[in-house]
Amino acid sequence: MLTIFGRKLYQFIARQLLSVRTKIRTIPSRTSSEPVRYALEAQLENLSDASVVLQAIDLNVKPYISAHSLNAWESDERPKPMLNPGDILQVAYLLTEKVDAERLEETKDSRLALAQMAISWRANMGELGHLSTGWLSARKR
Repeated sequence: MLTIFGRKLYQFIARQLLSVRTKIRTIPSRTSSEPVRYALEAQLENLSDASVVLQAIDLNVKPYISAHSLNAWESDERPKPMLNPGDILQVAYLLTEKVDAERLEETKDSRLALAQMAISWRANMGELGHLSTGWLSARKR
């Protein structure tokens, strides 16, 4: 503990609890009339010393994108996934460009913003945690 001019300042160590690694790939089209599709893969790794239970993984997509989850555990019948220390969970989504929608979200380096992941979990003592990624993007076709 540090004391400066009568005020008490407390120091504590903050550690990252969850690591998210993402990859987006364009799925080749069989015909030129097919909408552009992307495969979004993410690895969620528990970096803490305690177990966590994932409450939800929400995918916020741009208006010109539709998303379909490829994760079997997201159905209501299955229990929520639990990540023990060091565990990694792989999640996947299929993103499809809507045919008539305008792509207004291109960045300066000709990348197209597609989606943002919002992840929430409960730690072993019931504490709620939340993490959201930046906008995930792919190269413009």
